[in-house]
Amino acid sequence: MSNHVTIPVTILTGFLGSGKTTLLNRLLAANPNKRFAIIENEVGEINIDNNLIRENKNAGVYELTNGCICCSINADLGIALNSIIVSGERYDHLIVEATGIASPVEVIRTFSEGSRVKKYFKLNSVICLVDARNYLQQLTLHEETRLQTAWSDVILINKTDLATANQTEEIESIVTQINPFATILKTQYTDAPEIDLLATMDLNPRKTEQSILSFQALKPVQKNNVHNIQTIGIHLSGSFEQNKIAWWLDGFLFTNARNVLRIKGILSITDIPHRLIIQSTGGTEYQVEKGSEWENEELRFSKIVIIGTNLDADQIKENIQALVKKT
Repeated sequence: MSNHVTIPVTILTGFLGSGKTTLLNRLLAANPNKRFAIIENEVGEINIDNNLIRENKNAGVYELTNGCICCSINADLGIALNSIIVSGERYDHLIVEATGIASPVEVIRTFSEGSRVKKYFKLNSVICLVDARNYLQQLTLHEETRLQTAWSDVILINKTDLATANQTEEIESIVTQINPFATILKTQYTDAPEIDLLATMDLNPRKTEQSILSFQALKPVQKNNVHNIQTIGIHLSGSFEQNKIAWWLDGFLFTNARNVLRIKGILSITDIPHRLIIQSTGGTEYQVEKGSEWENEELRFSKIVIIGTNLDADQIKENIQALVKKT
């Protein structure tokens, strides 16, 4: 892939039977002119439609003898991605269908942490399929279901035709509490015409800033534990010294690399005239973008939202509070 263009990546996650492969087939059918690479971690209840592949002459996929579609035979994700890199083929989009019985964390971190991978691929979004008929039971039995929900940018509450209105409302309420920043849509047969599911959902400072500002659960300190997923919201008056908050973030993520699922925040930094927008999808890395300007007489503040597991919310709040510059 000389003179390469970074390939956008969409990850499909969700428990077994939620509709991931149905959605994948739908995306193939709706985008016949896109050249896709596809990685499927498992043979689902419904295989990828070979007719769609034949009709989509640009689909860069490989058919295995067992009918599964994959980029590499019996190889892990890293080897599959390397196969795409060295193939010389040019793709418009990579879709990864994660296994339904595990958290997608390792798949996500492959794209967010590996320097070679990030050179060739850019993670656009993680889409989670929720089975409206079985989700409430799955939440009780399988922690993976909760993690799939927490890690996603877009959540499709699918198969709503097979659930009651009360069930669907309860699911939407729980999903919103587990992942307050996700775009949530109710669907039948994964049909979501109101959104371009292949569009980028990644860093958008203005959108992130507004979502944090409008986050209703953000009180001075908010702890919200739903099915072992914590949402910790912290609102602080004043400003940070840049080096101190950077050291804290580095240390916090290093120490809690396996416990932090998401961080989003607006930071006020001394001597910087604009807000800083921070985002992290866990691991040890985070991104910083320029936000809107502070008004001259505006009282400065910072808001940080952390989604994770097994975190000491009181200690986190105390540590962050200690970093605020004393005036």
